Amino acid sequence: MSVFLQADFVDRIIEGGKYAILGFATVITVLAVICGILSIFGLVFGKKKETKPVATAVPEAPAEKVEVADDGAIVAAITAAISAILAQEAANENREPNGFRVVSFKRAGKNRK
Repeated sequence: MSVFLQADFVDRIIEGGKYAILGFATVITVLAVICGILSIFGLVFGKKKETKPVATAVPEAPAEKVEVADDGAIVAAITAAISAILAQEAANENREPNGFRVVSFKRAGKNRK
């Protein structure tokens, strides 16, 4: 009787393996079809490649000389404003204000004096 049970078990395992392989094949086939559909959508609805005109080198004009004045008052005002804002934020958050160090200043505009 045990031989009969073993044969039945083996048949069930084989049947289950067939269904598993059939399921994997179905999933892979459906994924391949979806991939093909998306590729076709990409070809149909994709952006058209436009030819870009060839850029030619344009000689640059010499840079204007900007007179650098001593902006000590402006730098002091900016530093004081930053310090006041940081102190106010620190007071709102109930913590000690952190120090900061100004490393450099750069002008924002070309023709700014």
